[in-house]
Amino acid sequence: MRTLTEVAPDAVFVRTKIYSSGPVGLFCSRVLGSTIEGNAYEWAHVLVVRLDDDGRAVRHEAFPEDRWTEALALFDEWVGPSTR
Repeated sequence: MRTLTEVAPDAVFVRTKIYSSGPVGLFCSRVLGSTIEGNAYEWAHVLVVRLDDDGRAVRHEAFPEDRWTEALALFDEWVGPSTR
């Protein structure tokens, strides 16, 4: 994050989808901003996160947007059948 804010101080994260079940979350995000030189950029990614009992992230996996199916499968795996 430090590098991102140094290169693109106006960067913003926009969550486009949020799913959660217990301690597992799946987030689709777009990052928008511009570099200090004025070059605009945008990228999208999908993040699957598992939290511990204190709400801290203990594991996460990032995927490019076009690998949505894989991210969703991992989310389902981490949620497990007993919590649905």
